[in-house]
Amino acid sequence: MFKVIIVDDEAMIRKGLKNVIDWQSLECNVIDEASDGIEGIEKIAKHLPDILITDIKMPGMNGLEMIKEARKHAPECKIIVLTGHRDFDYVHEAIKLGVINFVLKPTKIQELTQIIKKVVTKLKLQKQKDNEYEKFKVLFEENLPVVREKFLYDVLNGIITDKNLIIQQKELFSIDIDSYLLVLVDNENKKTGQSQYENQLHRFGIVNTFCELNEEKYKVNTININYSQTCFIVYNNSDQIDFIEGVSRLCEDLMEIINNCFCIDAVISISNIGESITQLSERYSECKEAMARKIYLGDNSVIRYNDVKQFANFKDNSMLEAVQKKLIDSVKSGNVSSVEVALNAISNYVEQYGKTEFDYLKDFYFNTIASLNNIRITLKIKASEFETRNIGGLYNLIQKCEDVNELSIILSDVSYDISKKVNDFNTNSIKSSIVKALDFIKENYKHQITLNDVSEHIFLSTYYVSRMFKKELGKNFIDILNECRIDSAKSLLKSTDYKTYEIADMVGINDPHYFSKIFKKYVGVTPTQYREGIN
Repeated sequence: MFKVIIVDDEAMIRKGLKNVIDWQSLECNVIDEASDGIEGIEKIAKHLPDILITDIKMPGMNGLEMIKEARKHAPECKIIVLTGHRDFDYVHEAIKLGVINFVLKPTKIQELTQIIKKVVTKLKLQKQKDNEYEKFKVLFEENLPVVREKFLYDVLNGIITDKNLIIQQKELFSIDIDSYLLVLVDNENKKTGQSQYENQLHRFGIVNTFCELNEEKYKVNTININYSQTCFIVYNNSDQIDFIEGVSRLCEDLMEIINNCFCIDAVISISNIGESITQLSERYSECKEAMARKIYLGDNSVIRYNDVKQFANFKDNSMLEAVQKKLIDSVKSGNVSSVEVALNAISNYVEQYGKTEFDYLKDFYFNTIASLNNIRITLKIKASEFETRNIGGLYNLIQKCEDVNELSIILSDVSYDISKKVNDFNTNSIKSSIVKALDFIKENYKHQITLNDVSEHIFLSTYYVSRMFKKELGKNFIDILNECRIDSAKSLLKSTDYKTYEIADMVGINDPHYFSKIFKKYVGVTPTQYREGIN
């Protein structure tokens, strides 16, 4: 039952509203009443009603002042104003305060009942939405650890690269990452040929053991990488040297337990200290690189990236190459918004490169721009002044760049320019296809043609042609065909003495009755009336 409070300085009106309206049938219950605004506020604060019926003009505190105060206690309450005042200023102010209905005194009970019914319907819908929201909120809370882990996995693997999005999601999941180490554990045991099930059991044991080892010292987040690898984010609560040494000792303890209790081989790698969530991908690359050094150090090793970074270092550029492909694909499709996302992702990645890798970045930008220019050449799109440089001139220009910003500006200019040209090319191609399709319809409307006939003529699928007509012309194929036939019929009706059924056949409609029907649909009058000038 929805709770109702009535506030009016006239006792007879309050009594009438309580006793005359069938509140039970409306699923409502009048739980209290008040004779003025001050008393009304007290009752509203006490009961938190779903519906408030109130007058405006009352002693002490008028209805509008009361409504303003009532919103603080019951913000979702539906308010019906029952008043004898027709002053627009009152109405305008009441609307600003969220009043949903006005009923002028005197009023019929039936009218007020109908208004209350509508209010109850709105309350039910709102309650349903609230219930759905609460249900999804509970589901979200229950699945929060899984969703949080998936988010961290995506950041770790470079699937999510937008820094603003990462920060927003970090706050959503209440992830407090300021200073941390990544620990990567690989428990794949090829010597004994263990099954994935056994690996999963061992990994489960490793996760629980590592969390127990850290329980008294560090907070840990777990991220499952694959069937044999698990990554741990270990949060710092001490100075850096103590933190690194402390985590290293815990990893050595974990390795001893893995060897002695689980009787399997494993490798553990430890990254350098990370200072923000946006560095997760870089720290994970360090763990993978350290893990790769097991070829020299063997299984059952705890490998710190800082200990092996002086080894031959080949930077993992696969993520940068992945966003390069996204940029090229976005330019190919002429999708300017996707181009912007890809450019931002490239900028985020190149920030991780140092000055010693600037030559690699120059080559990367040159190759990317050259690939984009090939798109223009393939589509025979006219080049801009910049793009008319020969490939050697372009290379020299890039080699003269002194920092990444200059490289990014060149790439950005070329990407946007070519993507816009591709978009224009595609738009012109669509327009050209539409013209060809319309010409075919105009040349063949006298025959029994179908959308499939049009599609085959312009070498496109029927679905694509149908969508193209709808998007560009706002009409479907049948409407276009019928309009063409009706336009021809209108001309024949005015300029010849052919019978209506003959004209119907001449424009490709074999059924005279159907012809008359669609003619009236498109023109507004019958063929005979049109010929007689009734239009």
